[in-house]
Amino acid sequence: RQFAVKLKLNGRMWGPVIPKKLGGYFQMDMGHSLVNRFIKPKKYFKVHPEWYAYRKGDKKRHKTQLCTSDKEMLNTLAKEVMTYLEKNPHKRDFLSISFADNDKFCQCEKCTAVVKKYGANSALIINAANFIARKTAKKYPKLRILFQAYWASCRPPKAMTLEPNIVVGFALLNRNHGFPVSSTPHHNPYLRKWAKLSHGQ
Repeated sequence: RQFAVKLKLNGRMWGPVIPKKLGGYFQMDMGHSLVNRFIKPKKYFKVHPEWYAYRKGDKKRHKTQLCTSDKEMLNTLAKEVMTYLEKNPHKRDFLSISFADNDKFCQCEKCTAVVKKYGANSALIINAANFIARKTAKKYPKLRILFQAYWASCRPPKAMTLEPNIVVGFALLNRNHGFPVSSTPHHNPYLRKWAKLSHGQ
């Protein structure tokens, strides 16, 4: 713990809890939450397969991601989120609204249109994050909704507005890790765009 403090590593995702006498810790939520925590396939897939990702290759719905264009799914997501926050008062600083850890995003007609309009897969997750940000803002004004922009969703969307209570976790995975991150040509432009969209958050 003392060495973590020396290195200025006060995060609490996997590391040890830093006691208050050593400065305390900073807790964030960066889980792949949508299908793993809220709209779990075991609970919903049989009765609502339309809530999950449609893939053009085999013309089927898959449990791997959600269809964030489905309004009924978004309303159920909001209910699940509110229930989670009520049961977990210690989770009211950050809440992850993030895709599962794969690139099998929904390719239904509506989702395809969203990606085409904004030029990025990330627009799909922003749809869900914005919806939850609006639903939680009044009851939990200090809560920040976090989504992960990385891998197939690292590209920022064109002309899309993020709610003021949204923060972005940006990680450019497709790069040469033998060099500084800034040496990847599109890293800094992406980072600047995400910073602008998220009001510096």
